[in-house]
Amino acid sequence: MAIAVVMVAGLGVAVAPGASAATSGLWATAIGKNEDGRLEVVAFNSTDVLYTNHQLAGGGWSGWQARAHIPNSFVVNGPIVRSNKDGRMEIFAGTADGRLYHMWQLSKNSGSWSGWAQIDQFSMMTGLSAVVNLDGRLEVFVADGFYVWSVYQTSPGVGWEKANLGHVLTWNANGPVVAARNSDGRLEVFGVGCGIATPTNECGIPHIYHKWQKVVGGDWSGWEPMGHCNDRTVTSVNVAQNKDGRLEFYEIRTTSTDYLKGDLCATWQQPDGTWHAYENRGNGRIDTQAPTAVASNEDGRIEVFSISADNHVQHMWQTAANGGWSGWANLGTRGDFGRLGLAANRNADGRLEVVALTSNGQPYHSWQKTAGGDWSDWAPLEAADSPVTYNVLDFYLTDDQNSGAATRPVFQYGNSPMVPITGDWDGDGKDTVSTYDPTSGRFFISNTPATGAAQYTFVYGNPNAVPFVGDWDGDGKDNVGVRMGYTFFMRTSPVTTATETTQSVAYGDAPMVPLVGDWDGDGKDTVSAYDPGTGRFLLSNNPATGAAQYSFLYGNANAVPFVGDWDGDGKDNVGVRMGYTFFMRTSPVTTATETTHSVAYGDAGDLPVIGDWDGDGKDSQGIVR
Repeated sequence: MAIAVVMVAGLGVAVAPGASAATSGLWATAIGKNEDGRLEVVAFNSTDVLYTNHQLAGGGWSGWQARAHIPNSFVVNGPIVRSNKDGRMEIFAGTADGRLYHMWQLSKNSGSWSGWAQIDQFSMMTGLSAVVNLDGRLEVFVADGFYVWSVYQTSPGVGWEKANLGHVLTWNANGPVVAARNSDGRLEVFGVGCGIATPTNECGIPHIYHKWQKVVGGDWSGWEPMGHCNDRTVTSVNVAQNKDGRLEFYEIRTTSTDYLKGDLCATWQQPDGTWHAYENRGNGRIDTQAPTAVASNEDGRIEVFSISADNHVQHMWQTAANGGWSGWANLGTRGDFGRLGLAANRNADGRLEVVALTSNGQPYHSWQKTAGGDWSDWAPLEAADSPVTYNVLDFYLTDDQNSGAATRPVFQYGNSPMVPITGDWDGDGKDTVSTYDPTSGRFFISNTPATGAAQYTFVYGNPNAVPFVGDWDGDGKDNVGVRMGYTFFMRTSPVTTATETTQSVAYGDAPMVPLVGDWDGDGKDTVSAYDPGTGRFLLSNNPATGAAQYSFLYGNANAVPFVGDWDGDGKDNVGVRMGYTFFMRTSPVTTATETTHSVAYGDAGDLPVIGDWDGDGKDSQGIVR
């Protein structure tokens, strides 16, 4: 009988809740907002593992949690966080070889995330931005050094397509791009292009160019120049919206005497739709190699944050909504911030909060004490070198597919950020839970997990691979495997031995989620795949051919897939978890006809597990929290 894998693990390193510390300093930070208003800070560590740290409902922060490692190449753009129409946050990042990746919350307000999935690949990536359309669809803009691309959801939360927005010669190495939504819902994108040629540079003085949708969700204008603030290099761009809906665009330009120091220049839409002449709001102290951040106060006043050349965070703000500006002022007393990360967002109660990284990658935050009021001094945001704390995994299992509550005693096994897996390791017909540690690539296998102790432990594959379980030879005993890229590696030596033998097969595309099942009842499991972008299952009894024998849609896109034998006939079927409901497909995988059994079990933020806990030949549900 095939054994169901904990397919939430197939989405990458989707870990159970629990604090852990980043193994090295952080860089490149952003702040998203949960649907319930709680802020969530995201950042990469030095090996491009994404970490998150979210506000708790009762106050305080969760602590840093490892999510997933960006596969292939290395990160050069992002992270950027935006929220889907249903409230789930989604994170975007780009790599040096032009790959655009995303990961998403499996349900709103939850601590469960997918792993990284590749949306597309471009020739390179010099700029990245993201915006939410009026209808809730996310849209990402990519500059590849020659073109700007629009990569957009085809409907809210579902599918991706791309369009070439045309040719803008990216003049400088950074190639920044930024986008925003106008008050009427039309999108507008800004990029850096060539200006007037000089005797020593045919590209000339860099200009800002922009283009916009002619109607909401419709065709785009051509690229139009917006001029420039001075005759120096543009190092970064940003955009915000005034309280009255008018966009305001910001660029950082180097000073005439020092390319590492710069000024902030601004231009803004006027009531007649034209753009005002640039205004230099700089003090010549902005570190041009450091990020900037922009946020809006509760009363609509825009506030801009930058890192100064003497390593302070400084800010300036509108003195009235839609109005004039203050000068620059240092934020807090710390003077050791570097070029690694700076982000700002607004709390649910209207107070702004800023996160900045020191020169060695330690995260600190400062916040308004009251909305629009004075600021706190800097405080550590669960610093990345703080002691590691792990939460134990609690398993709630039931033998009854119709039960909404655990029928077995709750037990603990493993700890976050381990990924739960299930298998029949000794061939007794009963599945037991075990775990995989993504940080080390080590499996912890047990036939008696309620004791809390692993009987067999070994490393297999690379860290942050995607684990799965199956019976590869039909002997009734399960073994493990890992997916790296689009290749499935199946360990064929018994879990009881440290000796390692392997077979491998390439199947599906890298963004797809691996599935394992005995689709034909021959006693042997085969690997297959699930496409989260479409909600399509691609199943095969012979994956070495690369072709799916059975292909069908089931559930919504970006659901959490799983596999099990629901009726005890020796053949596996599929299922999906959406919210807190398990949907089990009961019609054979060989037919397009769809029949379903469903049961609500656990909370939306729990991780699902599937297995035959009592040996009756039928799999049933469980959750981990």
